[in-house]
Amino acid sequence: MICLADLHAETTEVVLSNGIKCTKEELMTFFPQQVVESVLTAAHLPKNQVTAIALELAQKDGELAKLVEAKAAKAQPNPFNNLSQRDLAIRIYRETLYEVFAKVLKFHGVTDEDQIQTLLDEMQAAKSKLFIECIRKQKPKLSPPLSSPGSSRM
Repeated sequence: MICLADLHAETTEVVLSNGIKCTKEELMTFFPQQVVESVLTAAHLPKNQVTAIALELAQKDGELAKLVEAKAAKAQPNPFNNLSQRDLAIRIYRETLYEVFAKVLKFHGVTDEDQIQTLLDEMQAAKSKLFIECIRKQKPKLSPPLSSPGSSRM
């Protein structure tokens, strides 16, 4: 099994068939700029709006973890310190992700709640797909050979 920590900086960049680049940084962000741009462009938003939204979400990315942690800290017990509260942790994460995403989209003129939720769902699906494709592309580079010619295992 490959864990995200295996995607070292040496693997810097793999380009997928759709032109999207795989980097550890990209996979670790909540709102990968290239994914946001792809989803919003597919939704036929104007290019200048797509660019502005993607840039602002990229800037908000660092704030998101802090917002989630702050909300979790208010819960008793803190769901990030108590494995039995996993469902609450996931709910806090999803709610916060939606709040940040919706606030940015509304600021840029996308105000329909159903459209916002659909765009977020599509972005999450695209991000998951990107993650899987990146892992598949990286796997040959990350997996050491089982044995090499002339060596023996004991």
